[in-house]
Order: sequence, then C-alpha cells, then structure tokens
Amino acid sequence: MPPEELPRFLPPAQPAFDVAIGSREGAGSRRVGEPLRRHITGRCFNYAIQMLVARGISDTQCGFKMFTAASVRAIFPHTTLDGWAFDVEVLCIARALGLRIVEVPIEWHHRDESQVSVLRDSWRMFRDVMKVRARVRRNSLLRRQG
Repeated sequence: MPPEELPRFLPPAQPAFDVAIGSREGAGSRRVGEPLRRHITGRCFNYAIQMLVARGISDTQCGFKMFTAASVRAIFPHTTLDGWAFDVEVLCIARALGLRIVEVPIEWHHRDESQVSVLRDSWRMFRDVMKVRARVRRNSLLRRQG
C-alpha cells in the first residue's frame, strides 16, 4: 500500500472506528500488478475465511490495519497466533468485543518479494484458521489460550 493511502484511514475520512483495515476489494480499491493466479488464490482463501469465521469482511489479509489505542489494549492481550492467520484472529477478537471495524478501499501494489508461498503456507494457514474457528465456537476468543 503506498503511503499516500494513509489519509483514507484518518479523520475526517474515517470519523468513527476502532479498527480500520485496508481492502483490495470493493468500490474505490485498485490492484496494481497482481498476477491472476495470486488474485484467485487470495480470493479463495478469503472466501474460506468468510465461510469459517469472518463473514462480511471482504479482505482480511490485505496487511494494512490501523487500531485506536483503546482497541489495541482490548484486542492484543487475547491473541494466540503469530502466523499468517494472525489478522483473522485479531479481527475475530475485535468482533467478539463489539468493536467497530471499517474496511477502507485502497490502491495495492503486488510485490514479487512476497513471503507467502501457497504450497508451503496453506496447511499452516488453514490449521490456524481452524483454531480461531474453534475458539469462536467455544466463545473463548476473549480468554488467553495457553
């Protein structure tokens, strides 16, 4: 995400939120240089995320997220993951806390140096999302898991 996109996340553009997340989906967003295979893979992963744990959030994995200080104090003591599904867990905790999440359409530029490997990381991502789903179903997102 180019730094020029940052004002989209700040008042007055976003007057009331607890968590604002960059979104490559929806009106006003733009993808630059993304290979079709990467786009399809990402959309499939997001579809699975929506079906399993995060309905209504169109782009959990964009990467850019902005938090109010209060939301940081509320969310992060409950996190348990440090992998690629960390974003999903954070958003699920925010929802469980009743925080206001807004998606902000951005211009996003694909970089070939990305660290994500579909073959290497898919199983770990799926496993972690299933952990989040289990916590959602047990209603235990707001308890730290050891």
